[in-house]
Amino acid sequence: MKLYHVEIPNMASFVISQLTESDIEEIDRVEKNTWPIDWQAPKEKFQARIKMFPAGVFGLSKNDKLVGVTTSMRINFDPNKINDYHKTWDEITGNGFIDTHEPDGNTLYVVSVGVQRESQGKGYGQQLVAKQFELAKSLGCKYLMLGARLPKFRDSLTTQGINPDNLSTPELIQKAQEYLQLKRADNLRQEPEIRFYEKCGLTVLKLTDPDFGPDPESCNFGVIMLAEV
Repeated sequence: MKLYHVEIPNMASFVISQLTESDIEEIDRVEKNTWPIDWQAPKEKFQARIKMFPAGVFGLSKNDKLVGVTTSMRINFDPNKINDYHKTWDEITGNGFIDTHEPDGNTLYVVSVGVQRESQGKGYGQQLVAKQFELAKSLGCKYLMLGARLPKFRDSLTTQGINPDNLSTPELIQKAQEYLQLKRADNLRQEPEIRFYEKCGLTVLKLTDPDFGPDPESCNFGVIMLAEV
């Protein structure tokens, strides 16, 4: 599927292209318009990602304006050893600087996907993930992998009258496992971020230990998601 120029009914066309350090100010603008301040990656991290693995840095532009950014890196991963896999996002990505990038890795790890708030809900995020799938295939990678969040998990607990800060770690893990399995009437995941990535073609592989954050909304949980390329 060609993703560089895609027409959407009733919408202007958009373009997906590889970004370079000359785009860093626009990347920074999108990052600041996508995430709350505690979640924003500074310019230095994007500069490091561009330097370490420029092939994995893409932007989606609409009407010649950058509205979404995704970055990736390569790692070696064996899904048969998933039960022994306990790396956090920081450990996998070198705290976002991707100095842990393995040039011959068998897996393309998606470090980030971000679409500015006013452009969300239009399918741009799915197109960015699809571009990473395309890259993984072109590189001969066996898998595409990422760590997703559970941003509605804390809200779900508080709605039930449960304060997650008062739960023991085993109790919290049990609640997170139960939450992850919740489905809507259409049999899609209740958690919107997991639902989004499943629509992109990834499957849930494992709930992480509660140390994937800091991420209060997700109670510091993450979900390792994987797809064969």
